[in-house]
Amino acid sequence: IAKEYPQQNLIAIGKVDCDSDNAIATKYHVNKYPTLKLFRHGIMTKREYRGARQVDAFFDFIRKQIESSITKLSTPSDLITLDLKKRYIVGHFDDENSDNYKMFTKIAGLLRDECHFVASVN
Repeated sequence: IAKEYPQQNLIAIGKVDCDSDNAIATKYHVNKYPTLKLFRHGIMTKREYRGARQVDAFFDFIRKQIESSITKLSTPSDLITLDLKKRYIVGHFDDENSDNYKMFTKIAGLLRDECHFVASVN
């Protein structure tokens, strides 16, 4: 994964021996090996990985998690193309470098499994 995503601060991978450090296993409810726990901005995500416990399956999961969780609209009128049966959080921003957009991105990452995030940026 590090070779595939060399950008600094994009992903960090750690390894813990939960047999010798039982406190960590207990704290994070690790009861199967290997276990993949995902943290975003230092916060453990609600949904944990439930797929196959194989290297290729882990890589596929991580690749999907690295993708942006925000769908960008070309114009605000593109909202009419959204599927009304799904839940959305929609934001309109003047600039992708604004503090508000950065916060929207952070929240979208944390709640990516709960609903869809859509943004329009001037």
